[in-house]
Amino acid sequence: MRADCSADAPIEEILLKRSGPGLSTDIAAVYAEMDGVRVSRVSVPDRRGEIPLRFQALTVPACKAIELSILADVASSAEVASEHRISLVDRDPIVSPGAFINITVLPSLQTKVRTAPYSVGSVSVDLLSALRRISYGADRVVARLRLTASGTEDQEVTHVVFTNQGSARNADLQNISLHDNRAQRVSSIAPRMTGDKVSLSLNPPVLISRGSSRIFELHADVRASRRRTIRFTVEEASDLRARDAS
Repeated sequence: MRADCSADAPIEEILLKRSGPGLSTDIAAVYAEMDGVRVSRVSVPDRRGEIPLRFQALTVPACKAIELSILADVASSAEVASEHRISLVDRDPIVSPGAFINITVLPSLQTKVRTAPYSVGSVSVDLLSALRRISYGADRVVARLRLTASGTEDQEVTHVVFTNQGSARNADLQNISLHDNRAQRVSSIAPRMTGDKVSLSLNPPVLISRGSSRIFELHADVRASRRRTIRFTVEEASDLRARDAS
Protein backbone atom coordinates (compact mmCIF):
# COMPACT_ATOMS: atom_id res chain seq x y z
CA MET A 1 0.00 0.00 0.00
CA ARG A 2 1.34 3.42 -0.96
CA ALA A 3 0.14 6.80 0.31
CA ASP A 4 0.08 9.96 -1.80
CA CYS A 5 2.43 12.80 -0.92
CA SER A 6 -0.09 15.17 0.64
CA ALA A 7 -0.06 13.63 4.15
CA ASP A 8 0.37 10.46 6.16
CA ALA A 9 -2.51 8.02 5.68
CA PRO A 10 -3.95 6.32 8.80
CA ILE A 11 -5.53 2.96 7.95
CA GLU A 12 -8.67 2.17 9.93
CA GLU A 13 -9.98 -0.90 8.10
CA ILE A 14 -9.33 -3.23 5.17
CA LEU A 15 -12.33 -5.18 3.86
CA LEU A 16 -11.66 -8.66 2.48
CA LYS A 17 -13.89 -11.44 1.20
CA ARG A 18 -13.73 -15.23 1.31
CA SER A 19 -14.75 -17.24 -1.74
CA GLY A 20 -14.52 -20.81 -2.92
CA PRO A 21 -16.32 -24.16 -2.35
CA GLY A 22 -16.09 -24.25 1.41
CA LEU A 23 -17.85 -22.98 4.55
CA SER A 24 -16.98 -19.64 6.12
CA THR A 25 -16.83 -21.45 9.46
CA ASP A 26 -13.79 -23.37 8.15
CA ILE A 27 -11.80 -20.16 8.75
CA ALA A 28 -10.96 -19.67 12.42
CA ALA A 29 -9.13 -16.35 12.11
CA VAL A 30 -7.92 -13.82 9.55
CA TYR A 31 -5.41 -11.08 10.38
CA ALA A 32 -2.74 -8.81 8.91
CA GLU A 33 0.96 -8.86 9.72
CA MET A 34 3.79 -6.48 8.96
CA ASP A 35 7.41 -7.51 9.51
CA GLY A 36 6.27 -10.58 11.44
CA VAL A 37 4.05 -8.65 13.87
CA ARG A 38 0.25 -8.79 13.86
CA VAL A 39 -1.03 -5.26 13.22
CA SER A 40 -4.78 -5.86 12.95
CA ARG A 41 -7.46 -7.30 15.13
CA VAL A 42 -8.37 -10.92 14.40
CA SER A 43 -11.55 -11.29 12.35
CA VAL A 44 -13.66 -14.08 10.80
CA PRO A 45 -15.88 -14.17 7.70
CA ASP A 46 -19.48 -13.09 8.20
CA ARG A 47 -22.47 -14.80 6.54
CA ARG A 48 -21.70 -13.00 3.26
CA GLY A 49 -18.07 -14.07 3.42
CA GLU A 50 -16.82 -10.54 4.14
CA ILE A 51 -13.94 -10.08 6.56
CA PRO A 52 -13.37 -6.62 8.10
CA LEU A 53 -9.82 -6.19 9.39
CA ARG A 54 -9.61 -3.28 11.83
CA PHE A 55 -6.43 -1.46 12.77
CA GLN A 56 -5.61 0.66 15.81
CA ALA A 57 -2.27 2.27 14.97
CA LEU A 58 -1.32 1.63 11.34
CA THR A 59 -0.18 4.59 9.25
CA VAL A 60 1.32 4.74 5.76
CA PRO A 61 3.79 7.67 5.66
CA ALA A 62 3.30 10.24 2.89
CA CYS A 63 5.01 9.21 -0.37
CA LYS A 64 5.95 5.87 1.22
CA ALA A 65 4.73 2.29 0.92
CA ILE A 66 4.23 -0.54 3.40
CA GLU A 67 3.73 -4.25 2.76
CA LEU A 68 1.11 -6.25 4.65
CA SER A 69 0.68 -10.02 4.71
CA ILE A 70 -2.83 -11.44 5.17
CA LEU A 71 -2.87 -14.72 7.07
CA ALA A 72 -5.67 -17.14 7.90
CA ASP A 73 -5.97 -19.90 10.48
CA VAL A 74 -8.04 -22.93 9.42
CA ALA A 75 -10.36 -24.41 12.04
CA SER A 76 -9.66 -27.94 13.24
CA SER A 77 -13.30 -28.75 12.37
CA ALA A 78 -12.96 -27.58 8.74
CA GLU A 79 -14.59 -29.72 6.06
CA VAL A 80 -12.13 -31.96 4.25
CA ALA A 81 -11.14 -30.83 0.71
CA SER A 82 -12.91 -27.47 0.97
CA GLU A 83 -11.22 -24.56 -0.81
CA HIS A 84 -10.85 -20.95 0.28
CA ARG A 85 -9.57 -17.82 -1.41
CA ILE A 86 -9.24 -14.51 0.43
CA SER A 87 -9.12 -11.31 -1.59
CA LEU A 88 -10.03 -7.62 -1.43
CA VAL A 89 -13.70 -6.74 -1.91
CA ASP A 90 -14.65 -5.26 -5.28
CA ARG A 91 -15.74 -1.89 -3.85
CA ASP A 92 -13.35 0.46 -2.05
CA PRO A 93 -11.56 -1.93 0.31
CA ILE A 94 -9.51 0.56 2.35
CA VAL A 95 -10.95 2.89 4.98
CA SER A 96 -8.49 5.78 5.35
CA PRO A 97 -10.32 9.04 6.06
CA GLY A 98 -9.04 11.99 4.07
CA ALA A 99 -6.27 10.05 2.32
CA PHE A 100 -5.68 8.32 -0.99
CA ILE A 101 -4.09 4.84 -0.90
CA ASN A 102 -2.80 2.95 -3.91
CA ILE A 103 -2.97 -0.85 -3.48
CA THR A 104 -0.84 -3.43 -5.26
CA VAL A 105 -1.61 -7.11 -4.63
CA LEU A 106 1.67 -9.00 -4.81
CA PRO A 107 1.91 -12.51 -6.28
CA SER A 108 1.43 -15.04 -3.51
CA LEU A 109 3.09 -18.40 -3.13
CA GLN A 110 -0.34 -19.80 -2.32
CA THR A 111 -3.45 -17.85 -3.25
CA LYS A 112 -5.87 -20.73 -2.59
CA VAL A 113 -6.07 -22.96 0.47
CA ARG A 114 -7.43 -26.51 0.40
CA THR A 115 -8.14 -28.26 3.69
CA ALA A 116 -7.01 -31.84 4.24
CA PRO A 117 -7.68 -34.51 6.89
CA TYR A 118 -4.85 -34.18 9.39
CA SER A 119 -4.80 -34.63 13.13
CA VAL A 120 -2.63 -32.08 14.89
CA GLY A 121 -1.79 -31.15 18.43
CA SER A 122 -1.98 -27.74 19.99
CA VAL A 123 -0.14 -25.52 22.45
CA SER A 124 -1.91 -23.54 25.17
CA VAL A 125 -0.50 -20.50 26.99
CA ASP A 126 -0.87 -19.65 30.68
CA LEU A 127 0.54 -16.36 31.98
CA LEU A 128 2.17 -16.75 35.38
CA SER A 129 2.69 -14.30 38.21
CA ALA A 130 6.00 -12.45 38.37
CA LEU A 131 8.43 -13.72 41.00
CA ARG A 132 9.63 -10.22 41.79
CA ARG A 133 8.76 -6.61 41.09
CA ILE A 134 9.89 -5.31 37.69
CA SER A 135 12.45 -2.53 38.12
CA TYR A 136 14.56 -0.29 35.89
CA GLY A 137 17.73 -1.91 34.59
CA ALA A 138 19.27 -4.51 32.30
CA ASP A 139 18.09 -8.11 31.82
CA ARG A 140 14.91 -7.96 33.88
CA VAL A 141 12.25 -10.68 33.83
CA VAL A 142 9.14 -8.89 32.49
CA ALA A 143 6.83 -11.90 32.02
CA ARG A 144 6.56 -15.60 32.83
CA LEU A 145 4.46 -18.15 30.97
CA ARG A 146 3.69 -21.84 30.80
CA LEU A 147 3.31 -23.59 27.43
CA THR A 148 1.45 -26.92 27.40
CA ALA A 149 1.25 -29.34 24.48
CA SER A 150 -1.91 -31.39 23.98
CA GLY A 151 -3.04 -33.83 21.31
CA THR A 152 -1.31 -36.85 19.82
CA GLU A 153 1.96 -35.24 18.68
CA ASP A 154 4.88 -33.45 20.27
CA GLN A 155 4.89 -29.76 19.36
CA GLU A 156 7.59 -27.38 18.13
CA VAL A 157 7.04 -23.70 18.92
CA THR A 158 8.48 -21.47 16.20
CA HIS A 159 7.20 -17.94 16.86
CA VAL A 160 5.57 -15.88 19.60
CA VAL A 161 4.17 -12.34 19.58
CA PHE A 162 3.75 -10.67 22.97
CA THR A 163 1.49 -7.65 23.54
CA ASN A 164 2.01 -5.27 26.45
CA GLN A 165 -1.35 -4.34 27.94
CA GLY A 166 0.40 -1.81 30.15
CA SER A 167 1.56 1.64 29.04
CA ALA A 168 5.21 0.91 28.10
CA ARG A 169 5.87 1.30 24.37
CA ASN A 170 8.65 1.09 21.77
CA ALA A 171 12.10 1.77 23.31
CA ASP A 172 10.78 1.57 26.89
CA LEU A 173 11.87 -2.08 26.65
CA GLN A 174 15.00 -3.13 24.74
CA ASN A 175 16.93 -6.33 23.93
CA ILE A 176 13.89 -8.52 24.48
CA SER A 177 14.20 -12.32 24.34
CA LEU A 178 12.64 -15.52 25.63
CA HIS A 179 14.50 -17.83 28.04
CA ASP A 180 13.76 -21.33 29.32
CA ASN A 181 13.74 -22.34 32.99
CA ARG A 182 17.50 -23.01 32.84
CA ALA A 183 18.06 -19.35 31.88
CA GLN A 184 19.08 -20.34 28.33
CA ARG A 185 17.96 -17.96 25.60
CA VAL A 186 15.70 -19.77 23.11
CA SER A 187 14.60 -16.94 20.82
CA SER A 188 15.86 -14.12 18.66
CA ILE A 189 16.59 -10.78 20.38
CA ALA A 190 14.23 -7.93 19.52
CA PRO A 191 16.03 -4.57 19.85
CA ARG A 192 12.83 -2.90 21.08
CA MET A 193 9.06 -3.19 20.98
CA THR A 194 7.06 -2.18 17.93
CA GLY A 195 4.37 -0.07 19.54
CA ASP A 196 2.94 -2.38 22.20
CA LYS A 197 4.16 -5.63 20.61
CA VAL A 198 7.33 -7.68 20.36
CA SER A 199 7.79 -10.52 17.87
CA LEU A 200 10.24 -13.34 18.65
CA SER A 201 11.36 -16.21 16.41
CA LEU A 202 12.46 -19.50 17.96
CA ASN A 203 15.13 -21.04 15.72
CA PRO A 204 15.72 -23.84 16.35
CA PRO A 205 12.13 -24.42 17.46
CA VAL A 206 11.41 -25.22 21.10
CA LEU A 207 10.15 -28.76 21.64
CA ILE A 208 7.26 -29.44 24.01
CA SER A 209 6.40 -33.10 24.45
CA ARG A 210 2.75 -34.06 24.19
CA GLY A 211 0.96 -33.89 27.51
CA SER A 212 3.74 -31.88 29.14
CA SER A 213 4.44 -28.25 30.02
CA ARG A 214 7.46 -25.96 30.00
CA ILE A 215 7.96 -22.63 31.74
CA PHE A 216 9.60 -19.65 30.04
CA GLU A 217 10.60 -16.11 31.00
CA LEU A 218 10.58 -12.98 28.88
CA HIS A 219 13.71 -10.92 29.53
CA ALA A 220 14.30 -7.26 28.62
CA ASP A 221 16.31 -4.18 29.47
CA VAL A 222 13.77 -1.93 31.19
CA ARG A 223 14.30 1.73 30.23
CA ALA A 224 10.84 2.99 31.13
CA SER A 225 10.04 5.40 33.94
CA ARG A 226 8.03 4.22 36.92
CA ARG A 227 4.90 5.70 35.35
CA ARG A 228 5.13 3.20 32.50
CA THR A 229 3.52 -0.15 33.27
CA ILE A 230 4.38 -3.61 31.95
CA ARG A 231 1.77 -6.37 31.63
CA PHE A 232 2.51 -8.79 28.80
CA THR A 233 0.12 -11.31 27.30
CA VAL A 234 -0.20 -13.50 24.22
CA GLU A 235 -3.27 -11.69 22.93
CA GLU A 236 -4.56 -14.01 20.19
CA ALA A 237 -4.20 -17.73 19.48
CA SER A 238 -2.52 -16.83 16.19
CA ASP A 239 0.24 -14.97 18.09
CA LEU A 240 1.83 -18.31 18.95
CA ARG A 241 2.86 -20.61 16.12
CA ALA A 242 3.57 -24.28 16.61
CA ARG A 243 3.78 -27.38 14.45
CA ASP A 244 3.85 -31.12 14.90
CA ALA A 245 7.37 -32.29 15.73
CA SER A 246 7.05 -35.49 13.69
